[in-house]
Amino acid sequence: MEQTSWIVAGLSAGLFEGSVMPVKTPGKDLAVWRQRSGQANAVEDRCPHRGMRFSMGFVRGDQLACRYHGWEFDGAGVCKNIPAHPTLQPPKTICAKTFVCQEVNGFIVVNVGDDGAAMPAEYSELEGENMVPVRSVYLDASISTVRDWLMQAVFPTFAAGQDGTGTPVTYIYGNLNDNLVRISAQVGATTEELILALQALDDDRTGVHVQVSDMGSKEEMPAVQRHVARWLADLRLRLESNDQSQINKLKISA
Repeated sequence: MEQTSWIVAGLSAGLFEGSVMPVKTPGKDLAVWRQRSGQANAVEDRCPHRGMRFSMGFVRGDQLACRYHGWEFDGAGVCKNIPAHPTLQPPKTICAKTFVCQEVNGFIVVNVGDDGAAMPAEYSELEGENMVPVRSVYLDASISTVRDWLMQAVFPTFAAGQDGTGTPVTYIYGNLNDNLVRISAQVGATTEELILALQALDDDRTGVHVQVSDMGSKEEMPAVQRHVARWLADLRLRLESNDQSQINKLKISA
C-alpha cells in the first residue's frame, strides 16, 4: 500500500470549541485547535516568537494565543495581535507553520507533509457512514504491531452479548490503507462495525481513534460505546504484555 502524508490526529468529538490538543508524529509535533466558530486547524507546535508550545496556549475567539507572551494567530498562521503592543499591526512575515486540516465523518485528518498531496480516497469514502465516536487509546507498540493485532482480534459484538443465545458471528476484516482498519461483525440480521484510525506517535507508540456503527437506537448507543471501550482497554492490556496466545480471546460480556 502507498504511504500517505495524511494522518488521523484524533476524533472530532474530542476537540471542543475553543480547545487545543497536542498531536505527535514521528517527524514533528503539532497543535490541533478549534476556533470558537467551529473550524479545526493544525499548526506546528512552536510559536515563532520564542518557541513556546502552542499546545500549552489557549483560544481567544477564532485565534490561537501563545501562553508565553499572548501573541495571537489565525487559522492560516498569520499573527493578528501582539498584546504588549496593542496598536501595532503585526508584520505579515510573522507566521506560524500550518498544515491542511479537515474533518471527515468524525475524524480529524491532517496532511503532515509538504507535498500538497490530495487526501486519499479511503478517507472521503467514509463520508455518509453512520458512526458514533468511542474514544482514543494510546498503545506502547508500533503501528505495524497494532495493525496486525487488529486484523486478527475478535470484535466484541454487542448484539451477541445481549441475546444470550450463542448466535454465531461472522467477522470481516478490512485494511483500508496503512492507517485505517475496518472490522465488521455479522450477528444474525445485525451488522456491527468498527472503524479504527491508527496514528504513529513514534516507532514504538501508536494512537488508535475508534468509532462504532450507529445501530439506530439512541438509547442503546451509550451502552454500545462503553462495551467497545472495555474491549479496547482489554486489547491494550494484552497487546502491551505481548500475550499472543490471547489474541483471539478478546471477546467480553456486555
